[in-house]
Amino acid sequence: MDTTTAIIQFIGIVLFSAQVPNDPGVHAILPRIGHVHTIHSNNTTAGPAEEQESFIDDVESHVAAILYRKTDRLDIPGAWRADGTLKNDWQYVLLDGEHVQFLSNGRNGQPTIPVTLPRAGIAESCNLIAAPTLRSPFQAPYRGTIGVIDIPAGTLDACETPSTNRVDTRLFIDTDGVLVIAATKPGNRAKTISLDADAVVYVANVPPGYVLTGEELIGGGEPHWDAYNDMLDQPCSVRPQPEKPEGVEYCDVSQLTEAYKAARKAPPSKDFPQMIDSECSNTQWP
Repeated sequence: MDTTTAIIQFIGIVLFSAQVPNDPGVHAILPRIGHVHTIHSNNTTAGPAEEQESFIDDVESHVAAILYRKTDRLDIPGAWRADGTLKNDWQYVLLDGEHVQFLSNGRNGQPTIPVTLPRAGIAESCNLIAAPTLRSPFQAPYRGTIGVIDIPAGTLDACETPSTNRVDTRLFIDTDGVLVIAATKPGNRAKTISLDADAVVYVANVPPGYVLTGEELIGGGEPHWDAYNDMLDQPCSVRPQPEKPEGVEYCDVSQLTEAYKAARKAPPSKDFPQMIDSECSNTQWP
C-alpha cells in the first residue's frame, strides 16, 4: 500500500451483495434497525424518528455513520456538514437513507466480494435447496435501509478482528490525490466530503452508544446477527447465525498504509477497537 491508497473499513450489520435484482454491481446494504437516527442528524430534512419505517425491530437499535479524521478533510465550502466530533479528532456524519459512493481518479479494478465473508440465511439444519430470497425492502429502491454504499471500483477483503472475533470488510481504493464521499437522497441536495489521498474511513452500523455522545449501551432484544434473517424471506424454521467460513484470516496491518496504522492507534473512542462483538459481523448474500 502507498500514500495514495484510501482504506474504508465496514463494521457491524452490513450485508454485501452483487446480485440485488434490478441493481447490478456490488452494494453494501445497511438495514435500518430501530428508530434512532433522525433525532440526531443535522444533515437531513426527514421527519421525526417515529415516522421512519423500520423493517427490523426485534434487534437492539443501531445507528449508521461514516467516520473520518478531521485532519484528512479538505476545506471545501458547501460540503456535507459533520454531525459530531469524537476522540482523537475524528468526525462523523450519520446516514438516514442516503446512497453513497467513494469516488477517486485512481485506476482501480472491478471489486469482488470476498469468499471468506459469512453468508446470511444459510444453515445445514435448514436443508435449503437454494439461498433465501432478499426481501423487497432491502432491494432497490432500498426503503428498508438506513444507507446503501455502491462499490463500483476498488479491492475488497474480509478479515477477523483479533479482539472481538467479528468479521469486517475493507475496501482499498487508489485515489491519485483525493477521495470523495458522495451521497444522494431523494428530496435532498447531493452532498460530498473530500478527503486526503490516504484517508482512513469507517462505515459503521452499530448500537448508538458506540458512536453518539451521551448515548448509553442498552442491549436487549434478539442477537444482532438476527437482523440478517429479517432481511431475507426465510422458509426455514431455524433462525441461523451466519457461519464463519474456513480460511478467514486476522486483519493484518503490517503491509497497510502508515495512515491506517496511525488511525488504529488513535481510535474515535476508547471502546472502538472492541466496539462490537461477533454478532455484528459483516455478511453477504446469497
